[in-house]
Amino acid sequence: GGLEIDEEEGENLKHLRDVFEVDDEDADIASLSESNHELEGQHEQLSKSYQEPKDWIWNTSLENRWEACQAIISHLHYLLSEKALPSVKAAIQVARKELQHAKIRAKAKAYENKSIIGGTMVGCITRLESIRKTRPFAVIVEEASEVLEPLLFSCLSETTMKLEMIGDHRQLQPSLMSRYDFEVFNKVNVSMFQRLIEAPQGHEVPSTVLSVQRRMRKNICDLTRDFYSDIIEIDDHQSCHSQTIGERSSSSGNRLIRFAATQGREIPGVMPHLFLWTHGGSQLRSR
Repeated sequence: GGLEIDEEEGENLKHLRDVFEVDDEDADIASLSESNHELEGQHEQLSKSYQEPKDWIWNTSLENRWEACQAIISHLHYLLSEKALPSVKAAIQVARKELQHAKIRAKAKAYENKSIIGGTMVGCITRLESIRKTRPFAVIVEEASEVLEPLLFSCLSETTMKLEMIGDHRQLQPSLMSRYDFEVFNKVNVSMFQRLIEAPQGHEVPSTVLSVQRRMRKNICDLTRDFYSDIIEIDDHQSCHSQTIGERSSSSGNRLIRFAATQGREIPGVMPHLFLWTHGGSQLRSR
């Protein structure tokens, strides 16, 4: 059986918050500290009006009596916060750890007896401790050439005996959004997959290159053959010459295309298989 982690990836900030488990509870603890500082400031101001009971006299004005009462209350609040706040902080930290451990146990229970656990890279990292409880034997990474090496390393555990990566190091590389200079200078944009494939002689790792493609027409694939000619000669599978539109689908709409003049090999109304165009617009990063 298998269990798929369906985790919708949000924006880059959400990824970082998920990975490093930063949430609003940290802000709650910080607000307690700020409140304590405020009490300290008020205590310093009102302590000037504070008088010991032995110094009280009957002819003290009403205004001074109210100031003395406020000073006593402030003094009591200050003592309470000075003694109680550290205990409250410690209790919050303990409760948070217990909650985290309870979540890990609950998620690990869901993963028990599952032969396959699938998910996104961020989804795996956010559930890392729960997944490690299952003592995974192998890790398979798809599109490994686009995964940052630190993220890939974090998915490994002491029980990992096999790491299998699938990808194309001549296509997209890993990227840190809005940190282009940093990633280029520190070579963060070079994946582990690419480093191992391009390892110098004597340090090679076992790898296999697919030599038969099944996804493109011949004239489209011709555009990419030279790009990989130093690695492998790419051949076309027979299906690339005979496959029709909708052949792998049971949709009735797709079956109707077979009755067109081209018998499903061409899209009705679209003659060329390949479109090329030029533009003068500047290329910008998406936001």
